[in-house]
Amino acid sequence: MAKYDPLREHLERGGVDHLSLTFAQIDTLVGGLPPSAFEKDQWSANEDVRTTRHTQCKSWQEAGYTVSVDGRAKTASFSRRRAYPIPVFQ
Repeated sequence: MAKYDPLREHLERGGVDHLSLTFAQIDTLVGGLPPSAFEKDQWSANEDVRTTRHTQCKSWQEAGYTVSVDGRAKTASFSRRRAYPIPVFQ
């Protein structure tokens, strides 16, 4: 089990379009966040899931979410990505 699998699973089970978690809640879910999660905005960047090496990013994106963080309030807001239909050309 990867470190951030519990976060991915939590998001998948929620089945909601928007979910906010405090850093403390995420810390508990994953068994401890690194200091960079609290100090650096880059930690919560929404990178390309196909190329990122950041496992935290993969966890929320594989669950179908993007994240925005409020560093002052120490909260992360997860929003379900919308699937847009692929146009079919005839």
